[in-house]
Amino acid sequence: MDTTTQIITLLIIMAALIISLSSQWIARRRGQQPLRPIRAYATLPGMINRTIESGRPLHLGLGSATIGGQQTLLALAGTEFLYEAARQAAIGDSSPIFTVAEPSALPLASDTLRRAYSAQQRPQQFDATRACWLPSGHHSLAYAAALSAMTREDRIGAHVMAGSFG
Repeated sequence: MDTTTQIITLLIIMAALIISLSSQWIARRRGQQPLRPIRAYATLPGMINRTIESGRPLHLGLGSATIGGQQTLLALAGTEFLYEAARQAAIGDSSPIFTVAEPSALPLASDTLRRAYSAQQRPQQFDATRACWLPSGHHSLAYAAALSAMTREDRIGAHVMAGSFG
């Protein structure tokens, strides 16, 4: 790399650093920007509480989001969101059920449930069979049909789904 390219690169990095630091300084002076409320997030604790009180399992669905492809970030973000729901539901008597449509996401689902129970100091309650793979077709009709049957058979209290569907 010649010296002109090095100097230009250094100037770009310095400009980006100055812009970043100055924007943080301005944001602090203005105060925190309030985030807009999202009703689904506000409703979630009540849904989880009702499933715990009714003794029914909470269904957590990741859909066809998977690890190792274009949907890796979606799978990780969805799993972290579902972890929070599983952590809250892990205090109940009925274990949450975590479903995925891609077999490569099954270890992620199982580990999410394990972490949720560990966070509640109830690792002995963790049941790896509550992480389920429901095969799906191109349009996820098989996944939807399996969820319909599971809702009736397992008496699901509520569904929380984050990932890729369809």
